[in-house]
Amino acid sequence: MHNIPEGYYSEEEVSKLLKKTIPSLRCEASRRKGAPRTKLGKLILYKKNSFEKWLESHETNFEKLRRN
Repeated sequence: MHNIPEGYYSEEEVSKLLKKTIPSLRCEASRRKGAPRTKLGKLILYKKNSFEKWLESHETNFEKLRRN
């Protein structure tokens, strides 16, 4: 296991958080979808702040949808 810098999630952590496999995360990244990530050689990191903003951007507001 790599030393993960403070303020970042590992690829394994994001996989568990999103309940997706690592190959699924990599496939989304190759299609320019999914959470923003940083690649350092073979190490893939997700900045916590950016990941949380991306996650919030995918939130559905059902109250807003009902009113329209």
